[in-house]
Amino acid sequence: MFETWLVQRLIPPPESDRHFKVHQVFGNAMVGLSEDAWMALRHVFMLDYMGSAEFEFRTVPKMLKELYEDRENLRAFEFVLPAKFIEPNWNRGRTVRTKRGSVKKKQPVHPPVEAQTVYVLCRAGHVDGVLERIRRLAGNKIKLKEGSRFSAALDPVGECYNRVCGWLELDNGFFFFLNKEMWRQTSLLLTDKDPVDPPAPPT
Repeated sequence: MFETWLVQRLIPPPESDRHFKVHQVFGNAMVGLSEDAWMALRHVFMLDYMGSAEFEFRTVPKMLKELYEDRENLRAFEFVLPAKFIEPNWNRGRTVRTKRGSVKKKQPVHPPVEAQTVYVLCRAGHVDGVLERIRRLAGNKIKLKEGSRFSAALDPVGECYNRVCGWLELDNGFFFFLNKEMWRQTSLLLTDKDPVDPPAPPT
């Protein structure tokens, strides 16, 4: 596998067609997705704006096409990421102040970092490498072109860290999610198989 450098952040589908159009035009106008591709993704996930040219000019559509063409080799699975791999959210150590700027006497007490279930869609031959990358990303141990916000989503101290809940690694081609339904819909879109279906009984 190639070294991980580009990780596209994914957010849940918009609540309305209006929000979808606004996001499509103002957030990802240069991504290069066709209208048909946008509509296919409309109820699966949306692309978070990354702010770098490396994520534009058909980088994402090219990877989606490659994964779809290799769909027979894709594997969907889930695993539990132990808390020891997760870098604690920086908000845990943040001092809360009043509107006037003085330190509040009562500071918040946060629960400990907890293990999280991660949902993956990747090539069957990449499973071990993907697990290793995800563990390193959880600890912010991989330098990326733009931040993934993965570790913050794993330890969401503060409401703003719940927005990003999926990721598409663009150097090797694999998805990982904290949102089970986004993972399920992505798997259905690319493989026509529902990962939560029980296996067929033996014949």
